[in-house]
Amino acid sequence: MMTKFEGQLCKFTNVVKGWQYRRLVLDISSMVLEYYLLKEKNGKGAVRQDIEGALILPSEEDSHTFSINFSSGRVYKVRAAEARERQMWVDKLRAYTTSSMFIVETGSNRKIRSKRY
Repeated sequence: MMTKFEGQLCKFTNVVKGWQYRRLVLDISSMVLEYYLLKEKNGKGAVRQDIEGALILPSEEDSHTFSINFSSGRVYKVRAAEARERQMWVDKLRAYTTSSMFIVETGSNRKIRSKRY
């Protein structure tokens, strides 16, 4: 069984620096998403976020971008090189999040609601 899924994506860092390449690693065994600067191959400088309860939202802007809304309140806006790669990441992240939320879309309005059991 695969315990890690990783790849190089662009992450929006801020208005000044814009999009920056990062190496993202989804550690399935610990339910953590990490990202590294590309030059940090040995794991130094990792930024870690728990993915449990995260909401994964493909962008309506284009077919390459998606957002990861963590239960901690942090949001990562990331972009893949191509649409197929974005879909792989979205599918993989959604498969391992245990969110109790879902999106209801009506036109351009998005609402997040809790699932009812």
